Amino acid sequence: MFSKKKTRGSTIQEHRDKFISMPKEEKREFYKCGKKFMTLDDIPTWAEYHNKMDEKRCSVKNTSGPAANSDLNTRVSIWQGDVTRLEIDSIGNAANNSLLGGGGVDGAIHNAAGSALRAECETLNGCDTGDAKISAGYKLPAKYVIHTVGPIGQKEEQLRSAYTRSLAVMKENKLNAIAFPCISTGIYGYPNDPAAHMALTVVRDFLETDDNAKQVERIIFCLFLNKDVKIYEDLMQYYFPVGEEKSGATSTTEDASEAAAPKNAAPSEDAAEKAQEKTEEDSTPTDAATAETSTDPKESKGDDTEVAGESSEGKGADAEHIVTQPETGPEKS
Repeated sequence: MFSKKKTRGSTIQEHRDKFISMPKEEKREFYKCGKKFMTLDDIPTWAEYHNKMDEKRCSVKNTSGPAANSDLNTRVSIWQGDVTRLEIDSIGNAANNSLLGGGGVDGAIHNAAGSALRAECETLNGCDTGDAKISAGYKLPAKYVIHTVGPIGQKEEQLRSAYTRSLAVMKENKLNAIAFPCISTGIYGYPNDPAAHMALTVVRDFLETDDNAKQVERIIFCLFLNKDVKIYEDLMQYYFPVGEEKSGATSTTEDASEAAAPKNAAPSEDAAEKAQEKTEEDSTPTDAATAETSTDPKESKGDDTEVAGESSEGKGADAEHIVTQPETGPEKS
């Protein structure tokens, strides 16, 4: 019995090492997305994305938030597309506690990586909520997958920890990039707007700590829903303002849960399309952008599969979109 376990463990490790050390040209033969993979050069930086946005969308005024920092603006991106197509150092996976796959983006990542991913995840002994663990990416374009478990419901510290621990794992493994799907905003029920505040707060703080910014080439917020694109387009202008740099930056928001969801906002399809010029639509049902969600949050994350809809709070709101921020948030022009 012991011999069999040792043999299986050795096989898993050998398979892991094989894919991690495999040259990109050779590994590309295994990609489920074929030639539709996206490299880091294909993803616009936030500064590039912002410059292509319609003038009406560049309407968030940052009067009391973080100061403009042109260097940081080249190290973050928002991108609407399928995370399983990204050929970068690592992608985040919105996993469940078992780490053995589920619905939504979790299922899509396991499907594209192949059965070897589940085999390695079986050796990781699950993952606590708010923690993160790393595995090889196998047949995914990404070299590694950083699995994190977000909270069920709006539990701020657990969501903060999920992003913080994912970035820590990236740093510990000397990786230069990660793409985050929206964590906990699907079937797990975390409201999209405050979840975005938390993600951006953690990333901005991380990049401003020690020399982290110098070690990171890119942190990508990988989005699927048009409403998430709209939310991030607005909030990126607050957390990563583009413009004249000033000294005396204030700290980012302490309590993301105070932010209300956008009201009666039209999806920004044009801006998302500009950021994804090289990506072709793929109707494969196992893509992260189209994967179905399990009805049981204990079995699946489903973060990127929420049906776009209007919050009940948005009824009767003005036609112009206003981002409701904490007390030190951005203003609209």
